[in-house]
Amino acid sequence: MVADPKSIKRKQFSLDANVLYALEALARDNRDSLDQLADLAFRDLLKKFRRPVSLQEALQVSARTLPAND
Repeated sequence: MVADPKSIKRKQFSLDANVLYALEALARDNRDSLDQLADLAFRDLLKKFRRPVSLQEALQVSARTLPAND
């Protein structure tokens, strides 16, 4: 998913060298960038913990939390 360049925020973090090499190889094999792989991984992590990614998803989740909405 490509985001609006104005909405992109940057965060720097450290990776073990072996992990970085493996991720770079995976990105090359899939013709993706590390940014695309990271975006996919973080979205999957948020989904795993049932955390909304977008405002629309947050509104849908909040509307479902009330028993009267079932």
